[in-house]
Amino acid sequence: MSESRAIPDLDLTGRSSDGLVTVVCDSRGSVRSVEVSPREYADKGSEVLAADMVTAVTAARQDVERKVAEITRRHPTGLSRGCAPRA
Repeated sequence: MSESRAIPDLDLTGRSSDGLVTVVCDSRGSVRSVEVSPREYADKGSEVLAADMVTAVTAARQDVERKVAEITRRHPTGLSRGCAPRA
């Protein structure tokens, strides 16, 4: 019987291009937290904030996908949970 391995709980961070929005995703690609610099967005408007949030979430989820792929390449069998990021 092969040893069962689990993909560790990971918190991976993504940021907007200006660094004013930070998003943390877990190893399943779910958003755990969002941090926004409120003073900077007071003058920018909701459309810019929304676009920056999408950018930050995308960056964090890409980090998750890379890390999970790296882990599964090292341990191609015996992983105890399927935690590929959701589409």
